Amino acid sequence: MIAFTNGRVCRAAACRIGLFTLGWMLWLPTLEAQRATRWIVGVDRSASRTAQQMADMRQFIQELGLHLSFGDHIALVQMFQANSDLVRQVRDSTLPLKYPPTATARETRQLESLQRTVRQRLSVSYTDTTGMKQVTSTDILGFLRRASDYARSGSRIPTTVVVLSDMLHSTPELNMERRGGVKNADWIEQQRRLGLIPDLRGVCIAAIGGEIATPRGVAVQKFWTAYFTAAGAQFRAENYRRFMVPSDITCSRVPS
Repeated sequence: MIAFTNGRVCRAAACRIGLFTLGWMLWLPTLEAQRATRWIVGVDRSASRTAQQMADMRQFIQELGLHLSFGDHIALVQMFQANSDLVRQVRDSTLPLKYPPTATARETRQLESLQRTVRQRLSVSYTDTTGMKQVTSTDILGFLRRASDYARSGSRIPTTVVVLSDMLHSTPELNMERRGGVKNADWIEQQRRLGLIPDLRGVCIAAIGGEIATPRGVAVQKFWTAYFTAAGAQFRAENYRRFMVPSDITCSRVPS
């Protein structure tokens, strides 16, 4: 069997090899995009956090720095209720998507520099205990709304949202630190009907730092499980822990 390509005659086997090579080249960006991750990390520096919890947060951010690779995006946001210009945030990304063997030495050095920045500078500045007593709120709902906006912007790569918190949302809207402050499924349904729950479809979520050894802790976990589900997020019970590292987070790799 023969075929014609670019005005030339070639044998079918040779044509198949050429088409396979072209197909691989076209498929490669898709493979790279599947490997890349958009990380959106909310950091809770409220007065209720203990020294050990702050150390755990710092360790997670350091581990995340080691985990970053070509094409990854990272956004760190402090979760307290304040004017938008007071919310400390960093948003950066690595170099454009690269299949590792094609990265130049200069590009590899730039990636390593970003990894060091996250591990050595951001992990410290975002978990600094200075001024924590003045942070009297934890706005997890506001962070999730912002995370939804980030997940819908830019390139369509899989998004992982990480909430580094004791998961006790505390604002006038909803204060879980007060007696009876943990709402039930009816409250979540009301928020859904009002269009107040963010769209997190396709987004992987992990909550790190919440305790589940007390009745309140169990109630808080149930609340967030129901809330994440109502938002359409990919959430697994294994992703709600006192501590975990980035490689522990498990979700289907679906672009948001």
